[in-house]
Amino acid sequence: GVTSNPNTRVLFKQVNLREFSFVFKFIPTSKKEADEVKEIVKLFRTELYPENIVLPLPGESAISIGYRFPNKFQIDIEYNGKEIATKIKPCYLRDVGVTYNNTAMSMHSDGNFQETEMTLAFQESRTLNRKDVEEDGF
Repeated sequence: GVTSNPNTRVLFKQVNLREFSFVFKFIPTSKKEADEVKEIVKLFRTELYPENIVLPLPGESAISIGYRFPNKFQIDIEYNGKEIATKIKPCYLRDVGVTYNNTAMSMHSDGNFQETEMTLAFQESRTLNRKDVEEDGF
């Protein structure tokens, strides 16, 4: 049998934005800690979404005309004050996932979850180039 050679080649098209994911598990031992976990989850869920830009209309109505970008996050991965991983450019929070009581369906006596797992997905605000890696540690 004979077949033609497709002469496949790779063409460089673009540099992709890097993405990072972090998973945190919270196991509160008191109502105060459970309330703090709720506030942490709320903070990240709030920072996930843009602010609405509203144009007031005559009367009491308004219309959304756009969005103000959400805040960027500066992520530094450190241990004992020293960087232990490659640097990360400022990132936008792309996704927040929250799972309650992942390993057991039980509650504290005050009705709070015994464990909360939060996954945060970030995407850098710009792509890297060779200089970023060679000279700047990204």
